[in-house]
Amino acid sequence: MLSHQLNFDSSHLDDPQILDGQPAGLSRSVNEASFRPLAFPGFRKGVLRDRCYDGQRDPRGEVLYGGLGCLSDTRVASQSKVLSLFDPYRRDASELADCLVGWNRGRWDDRSAGSLETLEFIFRFSGLRKFSALYLHVVNLPSQQITFPHRIEATFSVTGLTFSGDPDLVLELDLNATSVLPTVKIDLRQRVGQYIQLRFFFAAQWIVLSELRFVSKLLLRGNNLLRLLIGHEGAVNPRNPGFAFGCQEYFDVMFYLGM
Repeated sequence: MLSHQLNFDSSHLDDPQILDGQPAGLSRSVNEASFRPLAFPGFRKGVLRDRCYDGQRDPRGEVLYGGLGCLSDTRVASQSKVLSLFDPYRRDASELADCLVGWNRGRWDDRSAGSLETLEFIFRFSGLRKFSALYLHVVNLPSQQITFPHRIEATFSVTGLTFSGDPDLVLELDLNATSVLPTVKIDLRQRVGQYIQLRFFFAAQWIVLSELRFVSKLLLRGNNLLRLLIGHEGAVNPRNPGFAFGCQEYFDVMFYLGM
């Protein structure tokens, strides 16, 4: 597949556009690890865990799937809420973080070893779609080792069974943003697919997101909606071919996290 190098500039930041056309997400999955701080006493154990996730858990891979969770619930954290996480006198930090989900580069939990270099997400949509943009609401606090990913890769697939080793889009982030919670807009260049693989590369100790939204249009053939017979009960999990996840056929979005 053709790979595009995208230049990142300030026009991608703090876009005020409200995405009324965002497809309603019905499920996603995410690693269930309790994110423990390594050097930041302002965080409490589990404070950046997706506590509103309503799906299921694959015990072999510690992956949650089949639910929605905080990253696609239309709620975006405020700057004051983000900064309050570091207030040592606040007892109820978990309530403050209910719109935030974070990943620590150093470890997932006590059973994990080594250092995580990338986050991998696979999103599944209800049908074949043409994607124009991705909006990320990202926490940016370099003094607390929370920054943007330094690189984002996107790969599109019709079936979701395989993804090209060469990403369709590559975005190198070299930012000096001053906003604590900027909105990053990524041009997806009208790419077509039902599945999207995103890879985020750590630039610091933490990646913390408040919301993630795609802008896309469902492709039509005449008056009939193009539906792919992918995602029926017992379909293969592309991150673990030996494990079948049980889900309904036309989930709008599903999301896997790989180490």
